[in-house]
Amino acid sequence: PAAPAPAPASNVNPAVVQQFAAAVEPHIQELITQVQATYSIPPDEKTLYQQIGNKAREVVNAHKTSPNGDSVQVLSKLQNALMEYKRELTQPIMDRSPAGMQARLDKLRQKLSGLESDLAAARPQPAAPAPAPASNVNPAVVQQFAAAVEPHIQELITQVQATYSIPPDEKTLYQQIGNKAREVVNAHKTSPNGDSVQVLSKLQNALMEYKRELTQPIMDRSPAGMQARLDKLRQKLSGLESDLAAARPQPAAPAPA
Repeated sequence: PAAPAPAPASNVNPAVVQQFAAAVEPHIQELITQVQATYSIPPDEKTLYQQIGNKAREVVNAHKTSPNGDSVQVLSKLQNALMEYKRELTQPIMDRSPAGMQARLDKLRQKLSGLESDLAAARPQPAAPAPAPASNVNPAVVQQFAAAVEPHIQELITQVQATYSIPPDEKTLYQQIGNKAREVVNAHKTSPNGDSVQVLSKLQNALMEYKRELTQPIMDRSPAGMQARLDKLRQKLSGLESDLAAARPQPAAPAPA
């Protein structure tokens, strides 16, 4: 039968939100405890991780107090992020140059800033003013998001070239994904639109995911398993082609005859 229409946000199930919140809370506590017990990272990184843990707790509490239609998705994403941060704390610092250490701090500040946005979104909002028309988009903000994505594209391409554990046809597809991602970024830099920030933010998360995938061992080397990996990569490439088409300015529609 047809799927039921999604419940309106006001009809969100608070009990489910409470369950998700309860699942996230132990990860926050573990992160804070782990930060305090980790002596291999500099004090300013420890402070930022501590702030991230505290801000994550504020986000959880805001969703517990005022559940909304996005609560489950936000809390689920937050749980995955906290698991990732706990993993990062156990990784050795590979680049201790001033630039490398600064990049680590910048990345943590970006995470904290993302949580602040989540917190603002979680708090009940007064009635919003009418959205500005897309033509009134802030190009400077779009350029900042584009600049944040570009290093991830370069890292993906470099990592693909240096990875010998994946077959040549997968390497080719990852390379094409990197090149297509660059085209998407350039299209948004040239013609920013009302969706640019959302598209670039989603693209940055996707690129970070692809870099992680490259480090994972191939669990199923059967012909079907290898074909499924190729199909998944082609699907990613196709998604980027759609993003690129949407980013390009559309010619004005001809007047009806």
